[in-house]
Amino acid sequence: MMRLHCNRLLFLVAVAAGLMILLAGCARQSIYDAHKDHDHEHAWDYVGDVNATPADVVEGADFTEAPFVLMETASVDYNSTTGTAQMAIHDHGTTVTLRLSNLLPNTDYISHVHDEPCSTGGGTYYRFDPDAGELPPNAIHINFTSNDHGTGFMTAENAKQVDESAHSVIVHTTAEVSLLCADMQ
Repeated sequence: MMRLHCNRLLFLVAVAAGLMILLAGCARQSIYDAHKDHDHEHAWDYVGDVNATPADVVEGADFTEAPFVLMETASVDYNSTTGTAQMAIHDHGTTVTLRLSNLLPNTDYISHVHDEPCSTGGGTYYRFDPDAGELPPNAIHINFTSNDHGTGFMTAENAKQVDESAHSVIVHTTAEVSLLCADMQ
């Protein structure tokens, strides 16, 4: 009887562990899955690294910093959100860093470099090759999750240098509602 009880307990523990692993994998992909295009299996590798060198620390770079402004499509929940986008163009490519405060706490956000200024709504995603897809590494995506206090920070790196058609950085909800925009030119 004791052996049967132990076997059932081990079985339940194994099932629970399997479910936790499955859910962890799904959670890691939740921001990425919000994108409609799934043509690049390694796109997640290019959407940000909290431990990467921030744009304002990259030596010898052409550096730009701009404040985020609230977009018309943002809900009143974001009226007090502030922050900056930083872009460093350097010998090894492009680095983009976002710093935001007063976001909704513990919330996933998607950010992209866009090809038009904020005054026109930002246009579409900036793409290094206009004829290729919208996913990294052909685009710069900066995904992050705000902390308990509503602070967001992330740095994304790309081995290519953006050109003059990289106009802005836009922060979206995971449902791709545009919230904030920073003009980088």
